[in-house]
Amino acid sequence: MQTTQTQLLKFLITGSIATLTDFFVYTTAIPILSYNGAKALSFLIGISIAYLLNTFWTFERKRHSHKEGLRFAALYAGIITVNVSLNHVVLSVFSNQVLAAFVLATGVSMIINFTGQKWWVFKD
Repeated sequence: MQTTQTQLLKFLITGSIATLTDFFVYTTAIPILSYNGAKALSFLIGISIAYLLNTFWTFERKRHSHKEGLRFAALYAGIITVNVSLNHVVLSVFSNQVLAAFVLATGVSMIINFTGQKWWVFKD
């Protein structure tokens, strides 16, 4: 059994990979979609990567569990609302501060995400 510290380190590495993907898709999609549409698309792609890596590497599940999958989906349904909403609010108050909006939305989402995955989705 891994320690919480090991899981947190793996979560941060996984999150970095997913966040870089999120940011790349977001900035690439802005000219094509609205800010909100680009953020929603990039977030969904990022969470797909995060789910796979967190399931099989961070929390070392040997196989996919439908119960965990449903919990993960429920957690992310709440997180995407927080993420896109915070991104929108920051851009509404500070127009064209795309990086600041992204960082704040991602940071808050990350805190909710780790605690939700550690103690609810993948609880032992």
